[in-house]
Amino acid sequence: MPPAEEQPPPVLAGYVPKSGNTEMQAYRFVLKGGVVTLAGTERLVGDFHRRRGPLAWRPGMWCIRVLDAQMHVLAQETTMAPDEPCVVLDPNVTTPDGTPQAARLKLTDDVMLQVRLPPTPGAKWVNIYRLAGSQPVGLEVEPLGQLLVSIPLPP
Repeated sequence: MPPAEEQPPPVLAGYVPKSGNTEMQAYRFVLKGGVVTLAGTERLVGDFHRRRGPLAWRPGMWCIRVLDAQMHVLAQETTMAPDEPCVVLDPNVTTPDGTPQAARLKLTDDVMLQVRLPPTPGAKWVNIYRLAGSQPVGLEVEPLGQLLVSIPLPP
C-alpha cells in the first residue's frame, strides 16, 4: 500500500477531483430592463471542478446553451435566474409579535451573470431559456420553457 500522501482522494458523488489546469470558456451576460445581451467571452485557465454536481432543474431557472452553425447543442449549463426576486427577513421591520418580517428585494440596476462552459470549437450561437419544468432534458431536446434570447457569437 502506498504511503498516505500518495493515496488519491476519495471520489464522492457529484465531485470531480482536482485535475490541474483546464480551460473553460466564460460567457458574460448583462440583464438590463428585462433584455439580455452578451457582454463578452473569454477563455479561462484554472482548476474548474464541480464540488456539488449540476443544479437540479426547476421552473424559473435559466438554461444556457451553446450551439454550432447548424443549431446543434454543443454545451449547456443551468443557473439561477439573475432576475429572480430575493426574499429575506428584515430585522428593522417586525410583525406584531416581534419577529422579523419578510422583505422582497427587487432589482433596480443592471445585473451581470457569468457562465463557464467547456471550450466548444465551432460555437456560433448562445440560446438562453427560462425553464418552465423541473425535468432535465438531453442536448437533443428543446428545454420546456421560454426562449429569452438567441445571441450570435463573435467570430
